[in-house]
Amino acid sequence: MKKLLLIALVMTNVHAYSQKNIPVLIKADFGPSNVKYEKGRGDAGFLFGIGLETYLPLVGTKDGSYIVLNPGVSFQKTGYEPGVGQKVKVNYINVAAPVLFKFGPGLGSESPAGIIGVGPFVAYAMSGKFNLLGQDDRKMSFGNGLDDNRKAYDAGLVLKAGYQIKRVALTIQKNIGFVNLIPKERIANGSSIRSRNFMFSLAYALNTKVK
Repeated sequence: MKKLLLIALVMTNVHAYSQKNIPVLIKADFGPSNVKYEKGRGDAGFLFGIGLETYLPLVGTKDGSYIVLNPGVSFQKTGYEPGVGQKVKVNYINVAAPVLFKFGPGLGSESPAGIIGVGPFVAYAMSGKFNLLGQDDRKMSFGNGLDDNRKAYDAGLVLKAGYQIKRVALTIQKNIGFVNLIPKERIANGSSIRSRNFMFSLAYALNTKVK
């Protein structure tokens, strides 16, 4: 039911943005997914995501550059290997809103534009599973108790840069998680797990005409 409500909300917003000539882009994300422990890192897994984003102008400058807000929502499948023969996979709904400096017209134009910026992200775990030393996959429990495997939420910083032309945006993005993903009741001796994801993104504007 929650997934159906989310889909309905997203489609309603897409229609509203289309009517206002605000660009709506469908995007695919992929790249290495990992975590940082208090004393090192795991082995990287693979991240794949699909979602929607837009670019909202905030401030224009005399040279044709802009400061824009780049809100987006995506479903992302993440994973990493905490040790040999061990795998963890978590599926998130991720919402990001970086503020970008945009050099040139970009979307809707034959002339390219560069973008670079920073901003926050929040993520909520929809499902997950783990496999230890060749055992059968087990479903993850999310919460803050002793019996939980991970916290359900994550949040942190987005670093983003890229290139726009016509109806296409190509970007690279690093998500740096600030939240300790170990449930509160299971933290001992300063133990911590924080997300570290690096993504390549390809986005296509659904409602933008090239001039």
